[in-house]
Amino acid sequence: MKLPHFNFLRTNLVGSSNIPCWFVFLLGTFLFVSNAVADFDPRPAAQKIDLLIDANLEKQKLKAYPTITDEQFVRRTYLAIIGRIPTIAEADDFLGSTSKEKHSDLIHELLANDAGYTAHHFQFWADLLRVPDGHHWSLVYQKWLKDEIAVNTRYDELVRKLVSGHDLVFDNPAAAYYIRDTGMDLDNMSNTVRIFLGTRLECAQCHNHPFDKWTQMDYFRMAAFTYGFDHRGGNPHRSGVHNALREEEKAAYFDAVKIEGFPYLKDEAATEKLLGKENVSKFLEGKNLTKQQFREHALRAIAARTAREEHNEAVYASIGKLYNTVTYVQVRHVNDTELNLPHDYQYDDAKPHDPVPTGTMFGAEIPHSDDPAVRKKTYAGWLTSPDNPRFTQVIVNRLWKRTFGHGIFEPVDDLTDHTTISQPKLLSYLEELMRELNYDVRAFQNVLFHTKLFRREMHGEDHFPGMPFHFQGPLMKRMSAEQLWDSFVTLVIPEVDTHAPHRQKRLDRIAATRATYRSLNERPPVSYTHLTLPTKRIV
Repeated sequence: MKLPHFNFLRTNLVGSSNIPCWFVFLLGTFLFVSNAVADFDPRPAAQKIDLLIDANLEKQKLKAYPTITDEQFVRRTYLAIIGRIPTIAEADDFLGSTSKEKHSDLIHELLANDAGYTAHHFQFWADLLRVPDGHHWSLVYQKWLKDEIAVNTRYDELVRKLVSGHDLVFDNPAAAYYIRDTGMDLDNMSNTVRIFLGTRLECAQCHNHPFDKWTQMDYFRMAAFTYGFDHRGGNPHRSGVHNALREEEKAAYFDAVKIEGFPYLKDEAATEKLLGKENVSKFLEGKNLTKQQFREHALRAIAARTAREEHNEAVYASIGKLYNTVTYVQVRHVNDTELNLPHDYQYDDAKPHDPVPTGTMFGAEIPHSDDPAVRKKTYAGWLTSPDNPRFTQVIVNRLWKRTFGHGIFEPVDDLTDHTTISQPKLLSYLEELMRELNYDVRAFQNVLFHTKLFRREMHGEDHFPGMPFHFQGPLMKRMSAEQLWDSFVTLVIPEVDTHAPHRQKRLDRIAATRATYRSLNERPPVSYTHLTLPTKRIV
């Protein structure tokens, strides 16, 4: 039985897409605990995995490592699922239990610990997606990602949201996936393919890949799907406000002159330069001015403008501070922007600077669309399709490595036609399992944690890259910095999983940023001047 998903709950069980998220969250948490724990049995799939592992060990004439003690199991399980060691009380509860199902019960209990699971799993995604910290837009991004993990959004749906992210980050936080790579459209595509398809295309950006089949044309055709989006905008009224202030300064200049058609001069040097021109005498005669009188008018006007500029200096600074707090909050399309081949393109299939049509690397072709938003959505759909030959392979291998310390193929992000997969039947079954579970990552991990492999002693010897790893037991690995920190905190803070002293501060900052953006950009900019200024100049 598949685990329930919250989008399904909201629209089908609750009956309305307008039901508050908190209500759906509480209902979903209850159903997750009751249905997932009571109805979904991960053990048959776990047993199938163990059979495949054992068959390979027999083939390699190797023996599985012994089963770990309950003391080791409780520590390993807490670290693996919620990223910290158990408290003394939690360890005592498990060790003192006489239930034959206590190992399975602990796994289910920790998977249902939404706060602990979300915090730990977020670290996995934050590293993978290179989520930054400290930026106003990244706070929105982080909160959204944690919410998606908490409600157990399907993996394929999560990736579709990220790759098709567009518009304001307040309305669509997944757009921050592109804001993260502001001004680096090509690098963003390379990272997308590397993260979700386990394929390294970086070499093909400059030439045909020397160690793989990808060509430079393949690279640019893939990049054409998402190229041409500006991630630096988001403040449409900022230039209008600046222009209004400049017009106000011009008005001060011409108000001080009070002579129609008087030239707009930058400074005293520009004034003297103009007076040195031969054709200035005609203007002076027409205005009945001597050079000295012209000079006096010019200097008075320049002084008036300078005074207004000095007065506006604080306004400019305030505007800058306000708008800088809401910069990089929007992903938008730049009109008439198309991707062209680089100037040094050297292959026979096209010429330098030729426009590049969209095209997929493998699998189904996507019909071309002139609408860039449609191109991005269809690209996201192709990327996350169950039929995509690498999408499912890569995520099951990443989750396998996260659980057992070593991938079925390594590196996890360098999958090629020449990659050696030591246990292809195992990998194939894991892909099938992920599809059957409808890309439910929590359910997939539930299966992995129920394997005998998870309960075996670790492989503590040196393992060299490139050598097959046969999973006599998980590969020993260091605790992460986050696991160490959370484990130390567990020793001194009660209810550590829900301890979040800075959460409200972050939420307040997000709310303030959103309010600032709307105040500055969802109303017409203030008009600082309504004067019609003279435009006639001396040539």
